[in-house]
Amino acid sequence: MTSSPEPLANAPAGAPVDTVADTHSGRRRHHHRRHPLRVVLVAVAAIGVFAMAAYGAWHWWETRPDPAAARTSLQRSTDYLAAGNATAARSQALDAVRYGPDTAAAHVALARALIALDDGAGASGALDRAATLGYPAQRLIPLRAHAEVTQGNADRALVALAAPVVEQDRAYALRVEAQALTAQENYAGALEALDQALQTAPDD
Repeated sequence: MTSSPEPLANAPAGAPVDTVADTHSGRRRHHHRRHPLRVVLVAVAAIGVFAMAAYGAWHWWETRPDPAAARTSLQRSTDYLAAGNATAARSQALDAVRYGPDTAAAHVALARALIALDDGAGASGALDRAATLGYPAQRLIPLRAHAEVTQGNADRALVALAAPVVEQDRAYALRVEAQALTAQENYAGALEALDQALQTAPDD
């Protein structure tokens, strides 16, 4: 005797077998249709992770310390500043700082370029960093005073210059003093400072 097909589990009472079968088949087809979306989402997430890792590796490579490159950029900055190209000097000094972040001389070079560009605030920050890295404080005196002058702080510049400077920086300090005195309209004092600077370093 041929047995009739058993009703499917959870089938509504009285529902035709074909209808029930179609319902379950549709559920299976709907379940399978969700797989491509999951694949796409997983692929997008994997691409994102890879992109972040690649960027991290590139950033590390670009910002890694490179003492040789730092020395080269430092020398170029010095040369550009001596030639009167302060903008290029700043660019090279920034490279020197990037390649040698713990090189005090690189921060001093950056400060010199920023002073030449009348960015006294930026120069003061670079000088603070150089001091933190162990650059001799006495060598920073005329630079700090010059940075103050570019910010319109003649009084503070003269206070800084009251401290003794090393002989090789004396002419520079006197020229900065002349600038500060000029800002205070003390022209006689400024001329005297310039005269002393000329006597100290006639070829400078």
